[in-house]
Amino acid sequence: MSDLGRGSSKKLLAHWRLQELSSINQAEIEGVYGFGEIVAAKITAALHDNQTFEFLLQNFSKLVHTQDELARQESVRASSDSSMAGKKVVFTGKCTQSRSDMNAYAESLGCIAQKSVTTDTDYLVCGENVGQSKLTNAEKKGVKVISEAEFRAKA
Repeated sequence: MSDLGRGSSKKLLAHWRLQELSSINQAEIEGVYGFGEIVAAKITAALHDNQTFEFLLQNFSKLVHTQDELARQESVRASSDSSMAGKKVVFTGKCTQSRSDMNAYAESLGCIAQKSVTTDTDYLVCGENVGQSKLTNAEKKGVKVISEAEFRAKA
């Protein structure tokens, strides 16, 4: 499925578990927002090819299903006593940890880590050397801008 990108893969896995993919049909794929007739036909053909499907099962059977991950995140948020639980955060600039570690830390508090600032983002958490355009964008969208130290203090 060389034409299938990461975003499309995520869309499919948001609707079906890996083990279910061999039984879905073109109409079902077309029913998912963002998939048209041509792409759905290519995906269906690839998924019904036993070699492709066996490869997926052998190499990716340990993937966590999107629905399971969302349920896990909701459970963390519900059980978290952090004031940041349920808050949507974006990290920018050079933080004391890598971006993926900061996102994991935020999620362990029950936050929802986002990759970019949107109107529903609660906090833009800034490390060092933050670009002015990102700050301006956050301010335009009404997003509260805080430092990494402030984020950690709220945790």
